[in-house]
Amino acid sequence: MLRNNLIIALRNFLRHPIYSVINVSGLVLGLTCSIFIFLWVMDEMSYDRYHADNERVYKLMWNYSHIDQGITTDHWTHGLLGEALKNEIPEIKQTARATWASTKLFTYGTTSNYESGDYADATIFEVLNIKLIEGNILHTLPDNNSVAISRKMANKFFKGANALGKTFRFNNQQDVTVTAVFEDLVENTTEKFEFIIPFQIYIESDPRNLVQQYDGESGWQFTLVKLNNKDNKPVTDLKIAEFIQKHAKPSSSPPPPPFLFSMLDWHLHDSFVNGKQSGGRINYVISFTVVAIIILIIACINFMNLSTARSMNRSREVGIRKVAGASRQVLIRQFLMESILLSFLSMAVAILIVHLLLPLFNSFTEKQIIVDYMNPVISGSMIGIALLTGLIAGSYPAFFLSSFRPASVLKGNLQAVFSGASLRRALVVFQFGLSMVIFIAAIVVSKQIDYMRNTNLGYDKSNVITIEPNEDISKNYDAFRNEMLQNPLIESISRADCDPMEINGYDYYNWNGKSPDDDTYFNGVGCDYDYLETMRFKFLKGRNFSHEFPSDSTNIIITEEAANRIGGSNPIGQLLEVEGTKYQIIGVIEDFYNLSMKEQMHPTTFTIEIASGDAEKHRIFIRYKAGSIIPSLEYCKVLYKKYASGFPIQFSFVDREFEKQFKTELTIATLAKYFTGIAILISCLGLFGLASFSTERRTKEIGVRKVMGATISGLTILLCKDFTRLIIYSIFIGSPIAYYLMEQYLNEYPYHTQLNPSIFVIPALVMLTISLSIISYKAIKAALGNPVEALRSA
Repeated sequence: MLRNNLIIALRNFLRHPIYSVINVSGLVLGLTCSIFIFLWVMDEMSYDRYHADNERVYKLMWNYSHIDQGITTDHWTHGLLGEALKNEIPEIKQTARATWASTKLFTYGTTSNYESGDYADATIFEVLNIKLIEGNILHTLPDNNSVAISRKMANKFFKGANALGKTFRFNNQQDVTVTAVFEDLVENTTEKFEFIIPFQIYIESDPRNLVQQYDGESGWQFTLVKLNNKDNKPVTDLKIAEFIQKHAKPSSSPPPPPFLFSMLDWHLHDSFVNGKQSGGRINYVISFTVVAIIILIIACINFMNLSTARSMNRSREVGIRKVAGASRQVLIRQFLMESILLSFLSMAVAILIVHLLLPLFNSFTEKQIIVDYMNPVISGSMIGIALLTGLIAGSYPAFFLSSFRPASVLKGNLQAVFSGASLRRALVVFQFGLSMVIFIAAIVVSKQIDYMRNTNLGYDKSNVITIEPNEDISKNYDAFRNEMLQNPLIESISRADCDPMEINGYDYYNWNGKSPDDDTYFNGVGCDYDYLETMRFKFLKGRNFSHEFPSDSTNIIITEEAANRIGGSNPIGQLLEVEGTKYQIIGVIEDFYNLSMKEQMHPTTFTIEIASGDAEKHRIFIRYKAGSIIPSLEYCKVLYKKYASGFPIQFSFVDREFEKQFKTELTIATLAKYFTGIAILISCLGLFGLASFSTERRTKEIGVRKVMGATISGLTILLCKDFTRLIIYSIFIGSPIAYYLMEQYLNEYPYHTQLNPSIFVIPALVMLTISLSIISYKAIKAALGNPVEALRSA
């Protein structure tokens, strides 16, 4: 029976090659998109899963409560907190402190490379359960002159030779000896590093890095916590809250207590609003999963419409088989077998396309996805998707075709046979409605990204080179600066501890008239006299820092938002005090976007804070004349080598660094555009099927009308009218749904584009134009036909 069904399915496939190819093409497009989305979602969901103890590993998260700024959440904690919690709470097995990843120079012999890594406690290898290739897990970092490196870094410097005992020159400051080599961390991990340097070195570089309190006032490292049992998390959170409360300063409005943030959520659920988890990349995962389902549904509907469009050609086959004794169940199995066969054929072609395009997809999404078809999850999923797609796509045609009454069919009474037009039209409306939603969503996402990229930032990000600092440049900065300005292509040069989009320092200032309950924090930037001019911030009141005023070393410039927090129409001359130091306000600049375009503008301050001991914290900003990027960069490289010959130059451009924060959104938006195009293409194939079905049913009517004198234009309008109505219905159904969804999406951004009518009109016109082109083609072709042939074949 199975063999016969397969033979019949193959014969029908070959008998109508054009429609079969169109049918397969729709499924191939849908399945290809779905596989790519499936692989992307699997990769996103696999982040941090490779750690053997991932369910027991957490970051300690801290909540900060502010009267006007709500509750902010981050992972910065205090240098002594981890060890104190371990000693106090028996449910905690181990803790480790670590800094954010930074780039350091490693030199071995004549080889020098910048590598990315962390300052961390040796216990990080126990917490993260990182496999050692060389070394002892109990003595990975025995002293401050040791370093643990990855296999990749070891191979880069030592070409496969034993790395233990080898000595690096670290950042041209000290010698460190390799005491451990660990297995390379996989790409889909949140915490990535090629080396680990003892945390104690970080503390000794600046004693301020180790804060002596636990109550949330400061701290520039994060704390990893590993529990004895994952089920201990609730009780551990309570005990941490009790510990903090015991050591915290008295407050009338204490902030929410700190909590443990699971490793399994680090990548996908890292967004917090008012102290509670609120989405993150999981929103993209959910959105694209929905898109994959929508595209598959559209492909299945396309299959249904094309199958029913060709059903007239198989009506007599069904009638004869029923007369010969075939039951309806047998016919249903036959038609389902055909659709499943086409689905698996489509899946095979889709897998081939995915295999060929995967390198391009990886390059575009900056992933390293490798498809292991022997993996039961992947192979099982693909077989399941193909089977489910075949069943869904073939269900309606199977039940529809098997319901034909043999007497009516064999007598030629096909009008009663081909019912269900309302359902087919509803499917087309549903198809195009979904396509309309995806189309509008792709436009809104793109417009939001363009809005964020092109909005007035409050400073000029173009034509600025950023150079990472080092000890040599810091010592010779004045000479470096003076020689740099001798080049007419260089307009200005300055130093600051961060660029405008990375301002994360904060201080709690006091001022005259401040409410005791006001715990507003200000972002802070330490800079030199030329920074604000170099970045072209716009002054609203007062003046810039100047060497002509020696007192400017204790003066301060604030943003408009900071001025509003302080109160008063003119803050110039007012005093701000922090940690016993008083600063006089001398200028107010226009608000600008700091940290992220996805966050509210924070009040920000600028002070003169350039110390020779802070070389690693102060970047150099060089503004060059527009159009001179290549000669200006070459000049920078020459001078850098002259004043810091021991360090290879590290440079970037402020505008390109700004663009990086939209990297994920740009990738998502581009993928959305491609998927939108494919969804519309598949929908049009379905429309083509329904148009074919309609014109075939009305062949005799068209012939009669032409004999009676109907014109080609009149027939075309007659045939297009019904389909145009369907597309208009889909537009009016899809647009409100898209409006609601996109309004929710934009509300996640404090600054966003507006939903104007063109966002809905343009997709509607595009959909109508494409649809009418397809329908008109079929209508004109039918209208141009010979009426004699139409009447003879009808």
